[in-house]
Amino acid sequence: SRHAPAAALLALAAALLVTGSALGQPAGIADKRAEAQRVLAEIREIDSSVARAAEAYNLATIELDRIAREQRANGRLLVVAKSNLGRAQRNLEQRLVAIYTGSPNGESALEVLLGATSLEDLFARLDTVERVSDQDAHVLGQVRTFRSQVQRQRGQLARARKSQSEIVAQRAAHKRD
Repeated sequence: SRHAPAAALLALAAALLVTGSALGQPAGIADKRAEAQRVLAEIREIDSSVARAAEAYNLATIELDRIAREQRANGRLLVVAKSNLGRAQRNLEQRLVAIYTGSPNGESALEVLLGATSLEDLFARLDTVERVSDQDAHVLGQVRTFRSQVQRQRGQLARARKSQSEIVAQRAAHKRD
């Protein structure tokens, strides 16, 4: 009959299917193994991601510790610089008061010339004025130096605080992820 070759072909295909699955692994086991491999790959990726996050966290902690040490050192330097600045400013204020009130160390050039009793006295007075003037310049230089030190230390502390805030924000962002 006309359907006999088609039926024979269908029977042959069914026999091959049965024989193929009997010789190989059942389809369910192969699927489960493939799924297990996918799950293992995901676990490895998650493990790698956790390791990277832990490393980033540890590096951030190290950086925060470094910044904290710098802040403590800068804080101590700022205290010293402020103290030095205060002392230099008091010295400068005292000198300015002495010059303004006309104390002997604040004599003008005319007072030095007119007050001298001899040429030797004039040279001694000029030498004194020059030394006082040098001291005034030194005190003023100290005020400037200490003022710039205070400003520099404040700037370093501000930068350290900003850096610290950025690292803390990064850690928080990584934690959310």
